[in-house]
Amino acid sequence: MIVRDQDGHPIKGAVLRVMPAGSREPAFGYPFRNYTAERSLVSDDRGRIAAVQTRSGFQFGWTEWRLFWVIPMQTGKPPEYVCSVTAEGY
Repeated sequence: MIVRDQDGHPIKGAVLRVMPAGSREPAFGYPFRNYTAERSLVSDDRGRIAAVQTRSGFQFGWTEWRLFWVIPMQTGKPPEYVCSVTAEGY
């Protein structure tokens, strides 16, 4: 993600916060591996925030089945997250 001001200039020190939907508690460790209590997601000199998600493939634990042995169906839904980006002076 690149954080820029209204004139298109990169913003250094912007902080990305990730929370489960309906909560104000941080979602440390998932969905982003490098978002921890010890390490915030902060933009660099070029306004870049690097968020690392190392898992791949099926992640959410719902079941998949086929309606009439043909149409793929799934039960459950993936988790929802709310993100905010803040920067001093903005």
